[in-house]
Amino acid sequence: MGGRRFQNHRKRDSPGILRDVKPAKAQIKWVPPALLLGAACLLSGCEAPSITRGGFDSGSPAARTHAIEVTINDALKTGRISRQDVKSMVELLNADDDLVRFMAISALSEVSGDDLGYRFFDPSALRFNAVQRWRAYALESNGTSTIAITPPVENGNGQEIGS
Repeated sequence: MGGRRFQNHRKRDSPGILRDVKPAKAQIKWVPPALLLGAACLLSGCEAPSITRGGFDSGSPAARTHAIEVTINDALKTGRISRQDVKSMVELLNADDDLVRFMAISALSEVSGDDLGYRFFDPSALRFNAVQRWRAYALESNGTSTIAITPPVENGNGQEIGS
């Protein structure tokens, strides 16, 4: 037959359209380098940053709550908290996230022994005056950069006295 023969490396996708098809050996050539690149990326530490990084100024609620937790735990161990940390927690009283506000007021109440009328679940207009009171508390320096805190007095059963 004297008709035109298609070679093995040509394939018809649709009527009238030909495209080149590489032999299987040529198609497999790129696989080992791609696997090596992927393995190198995994081994070199290509990973997402920790959600707890960023501290008080982070946009991540998880990082903010982690910063509050670490700060209050350190303060309870040492009996002192820096005024800057108190100011940062006071600013978190205006956060959009309910959990961040709850953690901030819980920590501040633990440090001061009072919540100054702040309720984390109130609308922002109702929280405004309490946040102003907390700002005044954070600015009362008395010439010191730290605030001494005393842990609650406990009875022999591990319960706070007076609660």
